[in-house]
Amino acid sequence: MLNLLEIKKLSKNIGIAALNIIRESIEIEILDSLSKSALSDRVIFYGGTAIRLAYNGPRFSEDLDFVFKKQYIKDAMELENILKNVSKNNEGIIIEEVFEERNTLFGLIHISNSLLKHPIRIKVEISKKSHRQKSEYLMLSSPCNILNPIIKTSTIESLIDNKLTAIKHRNEPRDWFDLWFMNNKNNSSHKPKKEFPFNKREFENELKRWLPKGFWRMIPGIIVYYEKK
Repeated sequence: MLNLLEIKKLSKNIGIAALNIIRESIEIEILDSLSKSALSDRVIFYGGTAIRLAYNGPRFSEDLDFVFKKQYIKDAMELENILKNVSKNNEGIIIEEVFEERNTLFGLIHISNSLLKHPIRIKVEISKKSHRQKSEYLMLSSPCNILNPIIKTSTIESLIDNKLTAIKHRNEPRDWFDLWFMNNKNNSSHKPKKEFPFNKREFENELKRWLPKGFWRMIPGIIVYYEKK
């Protein structure tokens, strides 16, 4: 884990709260541990954190989401070993639990740090449901950690499909932001079939929690992008 001076410096330079720096540093540690495990060939990395770490998205994210390609009886034990390895090499990390529920394998850890008012949590979630995910091995990177794990990751086209599906079933500003970002990166124009469901302040306030300050000026333009017919 980064030391306190490094965390403070990155927080200032990037323009994001220290808790996001700390969380992302440990996310990379988990992904690096996973990349060296037997589980790495059986899962595909997707979701908001994949967009940030594999495709240079600006939005920080709090969970690690995967889908199984193949499953084995010892997958839960393998995930627990991955988290134990990260806990062993980093102070202030406690494994809360590893469990299976409703076709999903979960791993939860708590992170404590003197810069944090309260411990923060990272959830690792591996879905056992059938997903059509095109994928490729990509090198992940973050300014919060020098490690560059190589992980099988959803293609940007699959991630766009995932976000369109998510938007159908929930109203989360992060999904709309991620779709906008990937459309720009992929030179595409996929838009949800539903109306933009947020007021301006609600949308801005939620995204400001996860975006560097230098990116806040882009938020009004994203609202206009979705309000155009």
